Amino acid sequence: MGSKKIKGLFIEGDAYTLRSARVSSLTAPLRIESVAVQAWDGGGGVETILDKGKASGSRRYIPAHCAFAPDSRYFFLHKAPSLTKAKESAYWAPVLRQARLDSEEVMLGIMEASSGRLLEDLAPGGGARDLLVCGARRSEWKSLQEALVGQNIVPQRLELGGLSALAGLRDYLQWKQITAPVLFFEMGKREAHLFILCGGKVVLCRGIAFGYESVLPLIRSELGLKEDEAARHLFFSNTFDFRDIGSVLFSRLLRDLNAASGFYEMQTGHPLHGFVMTGTPAGLDWIPAVIATGLEISALKIDWEGWLSRHQIAIGETVESLDLTTALLPLLSLMMKFHDTRDEG
Repeated sequence: MGSKKIKGLFIEGDAYTLRSARVSSLTAPLRIESVAVQAWDGGGGVETILDKGKASGSRRYIPAHCAFAPDSRYFFLHKAPSLTKAKESAYWAPVLRQARLDSEEVMLGIMEASSGRLLEDLAPGGGARDLLVCGARRSEWKSLQEALVGQNIVPQRLELGGLSALAGLRDYLQWKQITAPVLFFEMGKREAHLFILCGGKVVLCRGIAFGYESVLPLIRSELGLKEDEAARHLFFSNTFDFRDIGSVLFSRLLRDLNAASGFYEMQTGHPLHGFVMTGTPAGLDWIPAVIATGLEISALKIDWEGWLSRHQIAIGETVESLDLTTALLPLLSLMMKFHDTRDEG
């Protein structure tokens, strides 16, 4: 049987891993034809998404929906006095300065914390409103766009990594009628991002100065290694089992996570219902269990078959094997179209 032409691509990249799916359509109903997962450095190098044999000799452009997580990515919650005020262009420069961000250097994305709707789509007026603010350095974003176009990939949608997973998790919790708070967590090279979703709303957002690179000096110390590079090789090559010292390696992170989640539980009186972690590099799938144990909460079990079926996403016969774990949550969520079903008043 001859190979089918690519109808579209979904591409999601975090600090260490690039995930892509060839699909029958960029809009549901769609069928996943193949999924590729590969290591990368979080910067460029998207040329390996396409078969080199198929990419060379053809200048056909491939439409794609993409999400990337640059190192400069940021998130924070902000309470605006009104949507009218939030829509004023002069309003955000001092807000960004307070967050130690330069409005000339970073892109700015703003959405309602309770619905995920973009600020530009919300009617002005009303009282104070909680907004999720996010973005990344413009230069990093431009480099990613150029790398994609250079490989004949045309991003019809290009969004900040983490947003699709947040939207997907919110949709899943509403579908399953889970109203209790759930902790969503992802970690990059040098920073981690913590969110708590409750009742369809992002109620807590924290940045933590700890990433996978933060573990390397601890590995070096624990194993008596001379250089961080040796520790990096052991950690990412999956040639050494770190499970026994996992709680030691992530003790500082667990302290900060416990402090943030514990403060939320104390304020609200609502215990966390579950835990979801994305962005785990290949071979390090033991880390979410270490985090969940340290937080004394269980990983959220996702009904993948039912959820994908709800969004009219099928897994084609050409997909040899697909391990449906939360590592694929951002990529699969990118394929879905979400609607806010609540009465916004």
